Amino acid sequence: LSEAQEVGQELNMSWQVPTPRLIELIGSEERAAEFANIFNDKWSDAIAIELIGNSWFFCGLASE
Repeated sequence: LSEAQEVGQELNMSWQVPTPRLIELIGSEERAAEFANIFNDKWSDAIAIELIGNSWFFCGLASE
């Protein structure tokens, strides 16, 4: 859960360019950029990260 929360925090900080820590957490610069683009589009899908024990962590922007 703590790593998933860290991904969410890093995504929130990656408006134009993925942060180095996000790239490290995601595993590649291209994939991190894809996650950041999805996260930052409030009309797009949310990011869903599967946790241990059939739990999920969702993050993303939402319109009001």
